[in-house]
Amino acid sequence: MSAALRLWSRNRGLARSIAAGYFWPGAERQDIVQEAEIGLWIAARAWDPAGTATFKTFAALVIHRRLTTLLKSALRERQRALNEAMRAVVNDDGDEVALVELVPDQFDTERVVVARDTLARLVAALEHLSPLERAAVARAANGERYAGEKNIDNALTRARIKLRKAAA
Repeated sequence: MSAALRLWSRNRGLARSIAAGYFWPGAERQDIVQEAEIGLWIAARAWDPAGTATFKTFAALVIHRRLTTLLKSALRERQRALNEAMRAVVNDDGDEVALVELVPDQFDTERVVVARDTLARLVAALEHLSPLERAAVARAANGERYAGEKNIDNALTRARIKLRKAAA
C-alpha cells in the first residue's frame, strides 16, 4: 500500500467532518463528502513530510479550499441566468440598459387587474352583439377574408365600435 493511500485511508474521518460544515443547494450530502475525500486524496499525494505542516493541517487546508472553490463555482453557475439578465445591452434609443429592463413585467399587479377588468367588459359586450356581428368578429379573429361581403364588413364595423366602447 502506497504512503498516499495509507494517509487517505487513515484520514477519511477528517474529510467527512469537514464536509459536514458545507451545504450546496440541490447537492446530496454524499456528493459533498465525496468531493472532500477527493481533496483528501489530492492532499495525500501532494504532502511533503519534510514540510513544516502536519498532514492533518495540510489536508484540512486542501479540503476546505476544494469545497469552497466548488461551492463558489456551483453558486456562480446557478446565478448565470441572473448575471446574463443584468448584462448591459443597447436599447432602440441607443442607451445602455440592463437586459432585464427590456423584458416586460408580466406580474405587474395593476396591469393584470386592469387587463382582467377590460376582458370582463369585452366578454360582457360580446353578449350584446348580434349573431351576425359575433360571426363577423369570429371570422376576423380567425383571419378569414370577407372581401366583397358588405354585410360582414358593416357588422364588423358595428362590433368594433361596441367593443371599443366596452374596453374604454
